[in-house]
Amino acid sequence: MTLKFHSSFLKDISSMMSADDYNVVIKVGENQDTKEFHAHSNILRAFSRQFKYVISSDIIKKNIRVIINKPNITPTTFEIILKYIYTTELNLENQSNANNFDLLIACDDLLLEELIEYVQKYLIKKQEYWVQQNLVFILNCIFNNPNFKELQDYCIYSICDDPILFLTSSDFPSLDKYVLFHLLKQFHLLDKELIIWDSLIKWGIKQTPELENKNNDELTDVDYAYLKNTLNMFIPLIKFTNITSEDFYDRVRPYEAIIPNDIYDNMMKYYLVKQPIKMSININYHEPIEMSDTNYKFNTSSIMTLPTRVLPRGPLYGKTLHHQPFHQ
Repeated sequence: MTLKFHSSFLKDISSMMSADDYNVVIKVGENQDTKEFHAHSNILRAFSRQFKYVISSDIIKKNIRVIINKPNITPTTFEIILKYIYTTELNLENQSNANNFDLLIACDDLLLEELIEYVQKYLIKKQEYWVQQNLVFILNCIFNNPNFKELQDYCIYSICDDPILFLTSSDFPSLDKYVLFHLLKQFHLLDKELIIWDSLIKWGIKQTPELENKNNDELTDVDYAYLKNTLNMFIPLIKFTNITSEDFYDRVRPYEAIIPNDIYDNMMKYYLVKQPIKMSININYHEPIEMSDTNYKFNTSSIMTLPTRVLPRGPLYGKTLHHQPFHQ
């Protein structure tokens, strides 16, 4: 028979939080929001691969006190983490949405895999509204980090479900360029490409320091060069053929200077060179008339006299002529 004394063991471990035999000092926070925490190296190493890497076994053998600085983690967040390490207790309901997200980022920094998974799920299921309202901020923090794949996929799915709401949001111009590049490749909005273009221009102006506090009608050739450099990687992702010729003239043409020549030339051809009009003529089939049939009479009133047209002579004579579309 095997006896388990988990509760007693954890109680003993939790009591060590206030013990004075600590050998690790952890300084967290920055500026006026700082705090110093005390902990035990063996416990930290058992829960966190990051602490195991920082606090090597050689350091422990030397019996010296280790000082670790973590300015990127707030005192509130680290207190939650340290309590979890010593007691395995975690209550996210008493924390604000922002604090729980800070906790997620700190767990990644300390390589607390179990907590990363749990906090991600909590944010998605219990704090969905906050996530929806802070998609730009969240994606800027977690994009391309494999540890946050679940939350990242959820954010991108939410954006693609209603991209117009996202593109027209007030914080969209602050989106990281690599996140934007990834999203533009995901969008398939046949009738909303103009909104993407307008949003991209606003994003580009916001992301170009030289254009700060300048109106569009104040931009110089030098300013357009700066803007072109900012948007260079995004222009090929715009599906210009989904923009009407009228909107292209009014909203895209003014930014001709930022569009690569080959793309702009192709668009001008698309809008200006019309495709031939295809006409379909249906001919009703009738049985041939036997001219010897004396009962058949022509209705001469239905016969129209057409003007005589002289057939052209020369190199085109005898060849098939195609009608060209009529331009008013």
